[in-house]
Amino acid sequence: ENRLAARVFTPERSQVLQLLSTQAAIAIENAKFYSELQAKESKITQFLEAIPMGIAIVDATGRPYYANQCGNQLTGKETDPSVAPEQISEAYQLYVAGTDQIYPAESLPIVRALRGDRIRTEDIEIRRDQVTILLEARGTPVFDQQGNITYAIATFQDITERKQAEKLLADYNCTLEQQVAERTAALRQSEANYTEAKRKQTQKTRTVA
Repeated sequence: ENRLAARVFTPERSQVLQLLSTQAAIAIENAKFYSELQAKESKITQFLEAIPMGIAIVDATGRPYYANQCGNQLTGKETDPSVAPEQISEAYQLYVAGTDQIYPAESLPIVRALRGDRIRTEDIEIRRDQVTILLEARGTPVFDQQGNITYAIATFQDITERKQAEKLLADYNCTLEQQVAERTAALRQSEANYTEAKRKQTQKTRTVA
């Protein structure tokens, strides 16, 4: 409208106004894009929080970036970006299952994922508050469009009760196999004794005759 009136703005000021209006339009579009991005990130976070297993993410340098609520509950710690990769096992009290050895940081699934490995293991224990939690853990690398690893994701869950149940079942099967073997041996011995007694009886009968 101002362009319709004469001498309202000089050409130089008109250029400045056009530039400002263009930047304002770009800023509005960016704000809309940022708002949509935030909404998507919020949904993704809700999805991650709803998953009933621990999820932890480290950045390309190996430092903790995110952990869902289940992961924090299992480890008993919040995400601490100041923890270096070589300090993860000690910081989160991760041990080699069945030993007093701190789990080698370079062997952690999430650290190995930063090297491009996809790995699953069941030999990690968390020890905290005088409680030992046996974990099943998986590590998966995350790549960008250029094929570079930008993050690594670890999923982990408590398998203590499952392993205890498996051990009870294995012990029961072992006991059952032993009992079957003992009863089979006893039956064979009984059959052998019966056969021997019958042979002796037959021999005695022939001798008398």
